[in-house]
Amino acid sequence: MNCVNTCLSSKIISGYSDILSPLAVDAVMSVIDAENDINVDLRNIKIAKKLGGTVEETTLVRGLVFSSQKVSHFAGGPTRL
Repeated sequence: MNCVNTCLSSKIISGYSDILSPLAVDAVMSVIDAENDINVDLRNIKIAKKLGGTVEETTLVRGLVFSSQKVSHFAGGPTRL
């Protein structure tokens, strides 16, 4: 937790480090096998930004999040569910 607080101290959002630090630690701990792994693949964590929200409304969602964004055909992924 101290490492995350230190990283956030130089950012614009340093005033919200008490909210964002536990979220960041929980996100990393939810995708790592603490007994076997020494590194975490940060590609397993996705940050979804929404306009109009506040930092206090930030939450950690464990699982899938279906977004209302348009599908990018250039990414090569599925276009229908």
